[in-house]
Parts: sequence; structure tokens; C-alpha cells
Amino acid sequence: MLKRVAVLCIMLTLSSASFAEDIVTNCDKYAASDIDPNAKAPSVPFDQINGAQAVQACEAAVRQSPNNPRLLFQLGRAYQKVHNATSALKYYRSAADKNYAAAQESLGDMYAEGFTLSPEPGVQFAVVDVVQAADWYRKAAEQGLAIAQNNLGIAYRDGRGVTRDDQQAAIWLRKAADQGFAEAAKNLAALLEQPPQAQAGQVQMQKQGGIFVVPVLINNAIPLNFAVDSGAADVSIPADVVMTLVRTGTIKEGDFLGTQTYVLADGSRVPSPQFRIRSLTVGSWFVENVTGHVGAVKGAPLLGQSFLKRFGSWSVDNAQGMLLLKSER
Repeated sequence: MLKRVAVLCIMLTLSSASFAEDIVTNCDKYAASDIDPNAKAPSVPFDQINGAQAVQACEAAVRQSPNNPRLLFQLGRAYQKVHNATSALKYYRSAADKNYAAAQESLGDMYAEGFTLSPEPGVQFAVVDVVQAADWYRKAAEQGLAIAQNNLGIAYRDGRGVTRDDQQAAIWLRKAADQGFAEAAKNLAALLEQPPQAQAGQVQMQKQGGIFVVPVLINNAIPLNFAVDSGAADVSIPADVVMTLVRTGTIKEGDFLGTQTYVLADGSRVPSPQFRIRSLTVGSWFVENVTGHVGAVKGAPLLGQSFLKRFGSWSVDNAQGMLLLKSER
């Protein structure tokens, strides 16, 4: 008899938990997402979310069901709407750790697109981490979420956070396209049709102060425009940028390699700290472990030989404003 009562209690408990997860709450009404296959209410476009209303409703819902990944995900979405990145990350991560695909995809988007954190009053820094973005996209993609499969395919196509691989890009884009995801079908068609020259590694340059510069992402954290300088031995990063990288933890004490003497264009010799740059993302290329040195404060960032020699060949097409990088060594 006691065994029957115990079994009945367990069944009732499981049934109650399942019922609680199926209840449509105000959190669902105010913050449901169109990327969430487990949504219980019509989706609300992100730009139409009433942030304050959604946060209040989802906080209340999570208090009632603190382990419900759908509600945790929607609370993260509500906080992202009110530009509270710290709380958005917290609740997205809580849901993602419960293997909730929509939360994993949203974390990928946050790390790919960047967000601002304020660890203390008056201090702000931007965070972009394309490696983490690709990792979260993969987790959601492996669960069959079409938008994540598309985004992972794009990461492979562009070499953002993963080694550039058109074959892997095609595999993931095709998985999403097969689910009827129209954007993936377009991306797949464009990938398969692109000419060999585009596949070789063209990087569009920009005009700045009368010279061409190349957009570069340093350590998946700080975007900066670099001039290409084959006469520079190493990549040169201004001291103020290096200090920001140190302060945000993307350059650590162990990354510094000592001091090297550099010969400047005027023939003078200047000692400068040398350090390991964990990664440089240039166009579709993701290059790791590049030697850099600390340049003058507010100086010009330079892509020197420590980066350029990693390629079999490189050239600048001044007519089209293109940096052409081919066959990484």
C-alpha cells in the first residue's frame, strides 16, 4: 500500500511539473520568440517587446517556475530588450545549460554581434567573442534549430570563430535549407556559385585619411582598422588599445614575451614590449598566435610581417581597394 502511495505521489509531482511548464503565462505573451520551437504563445518581434512589462512578467513567472528553461530564456530576452546585458547573459545561460536551443542560439547572437558590460560605475567595455558565438551556434544547430544551423554555416563560410571551411559551411546551410529556412537556401546558393577569386580570400579595404586600411578583429574583442605595412616586422597595436585588451582580460600576463628593439622608418631604434596576439580576424581569415608589439599611444595600427608571412602570397589591389590573401601557410 505504501509503495502504491509513493508511486502515486511521484506521478502527481511529475504531472504537476509538466502542467506548470505547459501553462501560458504573461511572460509567454510578452516575450515569446519566433525562433523558439517550444513557444507557448504567438511570438513577439524583438523591436515590439515592451521591455519593462516583459521583465516584470517574466521575473514573476520564473519565481513560480525557477527551473523552466522556456521562461528563463524569455526573461533573458526581456533583459536584452532593456539593454541589461549582464542579466540577459545570466538567464540565457541558465536556459542554455538546460540544453534549450533557442537560448543557445541567442547567446551565439550576443557574442557574435557584441554587447557592453559595466563591471563598475563609470567603467564600460565592449565584448565580442566569435569563438564563443560559434560554439553556442553549434550546440543549438546540433539540436536541429534551423536558424542556428544557418548561422554556424555562415561562421564556417566567413571563418568567424572557426577555421574557414566551405564544405562545412555547405553542410550546415543545407541542413537549415532542408527545413525550409529561406535565408539558408539563399546563402547556400551564393556559396556554391561564388567565383574562385572570391574563395581565395578577398578582404575589402576602406579609405581612411587618404590611405587604405583593413578592418581587423583583435582577440575576438576589439575591432580596429589597420594599415598594411610590409616593412614592419610585427603587427603593431597602439598602447591605449593594448591597455584596453589587458583590462578586459583578453591579453594576460603570460602573453607578454619580453622586449624587442624595433627600427623605425627614420632609422631610429625603439625598444617595445612584444606579446602574443591570440587571434586576428581579417575578412574570412582567422589567424591565431600572431606576434605583436606595443606601439605609440594613438599611433597607427599596422599589419606587419608577423601576420603577412602566415600566407603563401598577399597583394593589394589599389584599383578595387582589396587586400588579397591566399593559402595560409
